Amino acid sequence: MDNHYNDPIPYIEEEDAYLPSQEWDRPQIEMGKIGWENESDYYEKGSAQDDGKLLIRVQLFRGRNHTRAIKQGTAQGNQLLCVMNGLYGHRIPPKGTVCYVALPYGFDTAMGTPVIIATVEKNPTLQFNGTADGADGNGRMVIGDGTQHIIIRGKSVTLTGPDNCVLMVGTSRGGGSPCAMMQDNNGAGVIVQGGVAGVMCGNGASLIQVKSTGLDIVTNGGNIQMMSSNDIRQYGKQIFVMGGGVFLGKAPTATNAAAVYPLVSGVPAPSTSVFISI
Repeated sequence: MDNHYNDPIPYIEEEDAYLPSQEWDRPQIEMGKIGWENESDYYEKGSAQDDGKLLIRVQLFRGRNHTRAIKQGTAQGNQLLCVMNGLYGHRIPPKGTVCYVALPYGFDTAMGTPVIIATVEKNPTLQFNGTADGADGNGRMVIGDGTQHIIIRGKSVTLTGPDNCVLMVGTSRGGGSPCAMMQDNNGAGVIVQGGVAGVMCGNGASLIQVKSTGLDIVTNGGNIQMMSSNDIRQYGKQIFVMGGGVFLGKAPTATNAAAVYPLVSGVPAPSTSVFISI
């Protein structure tokens, strides 16, 4: 037999090129490619009428009509309507991707019963960080060729490292409304929930809260500043307002504001920097 190791597709002996499914006496795992020969569409969206299953067209290498010439790199065998393995994330592989399909015995020709259990795709160079063997010791999970958008969906999705830094979106296991949260191992972070965004420091004593009605700032020690569309309120043990000139009032100016007269050694004296308009 000739050496076929360099063939772009698996070599199949001529007598095995066509094997009808009714001759199978056990479940099969077959190799094929996403998409049907001479068909541009390679998947069919599910609907409420067909229980919502997404069907993907796969053409096997096995099952080629032996009267047809072999096309290198093309699957020319049996055409199947397959479903994706749910653990694979319901991603639709690109057309032309080599895949492996599990065919249950007795249901191998039924629409939607063959299951795509694996795909074989080109490893992105990022997987190895530019090295030939990935010896940099960094583990990576790269999906696709960098042209696809990846969506991870669940009631909540959490990413965390060994140092307890957390990135979470969704509804937490403790309940409550959905949120997006980022927090480091000292407790500092950002949380967005119910239309309100908050930034907090590590010990939780200082907080900035942004909401549709205004902005609130709470500092360590209990000092508070509340800003809304109507007013600004400040509360603190001591409040310092410093400047070359401090004007208080509805519309104070240098000409309509009167100087404050603080007591200096028990005697009222006009201030040169603080003025009030009434």
